[in-house]
Amino acid sequence: MVTALQEETIPESVRLPYRNVLLQPENLNRLNILIDPGVQNDLTEKQLLSNEDVENIRSEKEMTGSDPAAILVTLDRLWRRRNEWLDDLSDILKLSGMDDLVETLLQYNQGKKNPDNLTEMFLLKRICIYFFVNKLILKIFSSFFSWKKNKRIQSKSRSLIQTSWKKKTIQN
Repeated sequence: MVTALQEETIPESVRLPYRNVLLQPENLNRLNILIDPGVQNDLTEKQLLSNEDVENIRSEKEMTGSDPAAILVTLDRLWRRRNEWLDDLSDILKLSGMDDLVETLLQYNQGKKNPDNLTEMFLLKRICIYFFVNKLILKIFSSFFSWKKNKRIQSKSRSLIQTSWKKKTIQN
């Protein structure tokens, strides 16, 4: 599963929420509800999972002895069965009181209309930061050169004043 997420075979609309939210260790532990038999029955009734999917999930848990492995199989079956898998998963999580996780997932769901939307937002932020930093650097340099120019003018003024003062003292 993790290897598949690194390859181009999985759509970006699936890969981003998986990589950035669902596969994070703190979130993966919270998704244990997906392997609860009652929740799996509900998912089967809503036709989000088939009976064969449920059997595959159970056998994965028995063979590996790992809840996370069974959770990954469940998530895999959800996104492959329906395009609205993120909405379905969000509904399940919301019923389980995981509103913070739902909110994070919904950000990816809003980007689903344009799968590159999240990437575009990231690039836009980078561009804004780039221009802000450049503007700041330009301001620093301009103030530095302005200060340096003022110092030169002050220095020239001082030297002119000193020269004129010397001329006046020599003449007297």
